Amino acid sequence: MVTVTGKLIDEATLAGIEQTPIYLNGRIVAVTDEDGDYTLDVAPGDYRLEVRPREFLYVIRDVQVTPDGRIIDKKTGKLVKKTMPLTRATL
Repeated sequence: MVTVTGKLIDEATLAGIEQTPIYLNGRIVAVTDEDGDYTLDVAPGDYRLEVRPREFLYVIRDVQVTPDGRIIDKKTGKLVKKTMPLTRATL
């Protein structure tokens, strides 16, 4: 198991986004705290990462968690940033 940490922020205000579930393969593995921070323990491997905050656009990516705790986007091959800015959804 490796520990993965991150933070969700509102891209407009840079405030943390609280109470957001983080899913791996359809299962909730973490929920952000009042500052938008999250921590999860997961085995290295391939996953579908889903971030579903209220009032913001969802993030859904196929990723690989490396043995050193990094998250790599499988489509682009790029590192998923620890601090993830999210865009408010407009209706």
